[in-house]
Amino acid sequence: SLSTSYLNRGLILMRRGELEKAKSDVQKSMDIRQKMNHNSLMVASCLNNKADILRLEGNMKEALAVQQQAVSYASKMGPETLQAATIYHTMAAILVDQGNQKQALPWLEKAVSIQTKLAPKSLATATTLNRTACALIGQDEYSKAMNYLKQAQGIQENEAPTSLQAAWIYKNLAVVQYQQGNLDETLRLLHQARVIQKLQAPNSPKLEETHRW
Repeated sequence: SLSTSYLNRGLILMRRGELEKAKSDVQKSMDIRQKMNHNSLMVASCLNNKADILRLEGNMKEALAVQQQAVSYASKMGPETLQAATIYHTMAAILVDQGNQKQALPWLEKAVSIQTKLAPKSLATATTLNRTACALIGQDEYSKAMNYLKQAQGIQENEAPTSLQAAWIYKNLAVVQYQQGNLDETLRLLHQARVIQKLQAPNSPKLEETHRW
């Protein structure tokens, strides 16, 4: 459909960094969907993508307002869907970028609860597990973070063991192991992370801090 075409083009433009054009296409997609069926998960997805673009632009206040609308749609139309999980994840990303990591944690936990049920082997699920662990590390909840990281590690090592996402998981595991006093395991995990980074991005700076989006 025309709405889907606009949305897909908007997502491509967003990945390219052409945020103004992306925002325009997402808005066109949303306008069409609202005329067809105001109470639609597709409208929620459009709102979610618009909010993510605003977040990338640094317009956090507007991003939060738009995302609150997306959450409202998702809660009414399909609160236990993968689309809803994506919407909850974006809400968490906005809150983290605003410095509200503690407020972001419940949204991440809602997203990961859905994803582990509906897509337990998905790399997207591994990403959310890892980011939930990051938020928990920020709250000094290391045992709970370890549980999420072990799940993320299992998915990542089966699906994409040498990706940079695997390196981020290993680094977060190293942080938890260090806090628990396991220095040998900390060094082993950091070595694994560095090996992957040298393979995938040899000219990039060192791995960023743990709390990374």
